[in-house]
Amino acid sequence: MSKGTIIYIGGFEMPDKNAAAQRVVANAKVLNSLGFKVVFIGVSKSIDEAIVKEKHFNSDVYVKKYPTGVKEWFKHWVSYKDYIKIVKSYKNVNGIIAYNFSSYSLYRLNIWAKKNQIKIISDCTEWYEVAKGESFLKKRIKTFDIYTRMHIMHTKLDGAIVISNYLQNFYEKKGVKTINIPPLVDSKALKWLYQEQSVRIEQDRVEVIYVGSPFSIETKGQKDRLDNLVGMFIDLSSEIKVRLNIVGIEKEMFLEFYPDLQYNLEDEVVVFYGRKPHLEAVEMLKKCDFSIFLREDTLANRAGFPTKFAEAITLGVPVLTNKSTNLSDFLIEGQNGFWLDTSNSNSLKESLRKALLTDRVKLNQMKKNTIKTELFDFRKYTSIFEAFLKEI
Repeated sequence: MSKGTIIYIGGFEMPDKNAAAQRVVANAKVLNSLGFKVVFIGVSKSIDEAIVKEKHFNSDVYVKKYPTGVKEWFKHWVSYKDYIKIVKSYKNVNGIIAYNFSSYSLYRLNIWAKKNQIKIISDCTEWYEVAKGESFLKKRIKTFDIYTRMHIMHTKLDGAIVISNYLQNFYEKKGVKTINIPPLVDSKALKWLYQEQSVRIEQDRVEVIYVGSPFSIETKGQKDRLDNLVGMFIDLSSEIKVRLNIVGIEKEMFLEFYPDLQYNLEDEVVVFYGRKPHLEAVEMLKKCDFSIFLREDTLANRAGFPTKFAEAITLGVPVLTNKSTNLSDFLIEGQNGFWLDTSNSNSLKESLRKALLTDRVKLNQMKKNTIKTELFDFRKYTSIFEAFLKEI
């Protein structure tokens, strides 16, 4: 692909309001370093107009009104003309990257792009599963959309950027030109810089943090078993001075989702902070000893890759988690984290206890070793991107 303008489209909320935004901005930095101009078309929950043009990261950013209700969602799923209109307004556009894009819109965009000799690539980071709580109509539409996108449309594009080994293997078997890119960061950016004075909240307490959205009240779906973690921390608090800091949900929401929880939540052991701006969540993460999350073995989790893992490692915060997706390519036991054994409740508690009892000298060394690796810095992936773009 020759140098020119690339249009990056999808459901990301600029500048940093969701994990999707973090990913596309970092990927765009790779493309910028290779000489491409990147224009974004995302979404926003805070605008009333159909489309608004903004400026972020020295790039043009178009935001479409975030859909609400079945009718707006359906219109969003099938829309494509607005994207084509924006693409036409730029000269020398030779590439479109579609981030987890709906199948029908992708179908129409692909037809148009081929006629206009523009390469079109998918950025695939999710294999969505239809959640239990959704309406019958929405389930039918989503089931059709997911199958068509993953099995058909992505195979008809010029290539695929994927986020996991699972997706790489799936599309390479179908003959799709593919690169595997985990969540990337700019480790030189101010927010990711390691600050020695920020590492500890309390010297005599093990501070652990969970950051994310573990479930959906609306759809009843969950990706992280936060209830299991909360129970373990309350049990272990009788022998270890520890605190679990939960960023992303309110205490009331947690109790609504888990009404049968057998534990009395103690604020000294489990603290809920609700949703926080990204920068504030990053600052809280810096001050903790470990980041933690548990993933169940589902198609969605095998196909995805947790952004929270990449962010913790970048900040030098060791991670406590179970084996899922291809995390084993990055987590080295005792060096930048510990594996939690989820085969049964006793093994989970014992593996968590062992990690929390890590002595302070070793833990500080783990932090320093972790920050030095820069595993997810976008600069490490420029040659991979360059070779991929030349091939397509």
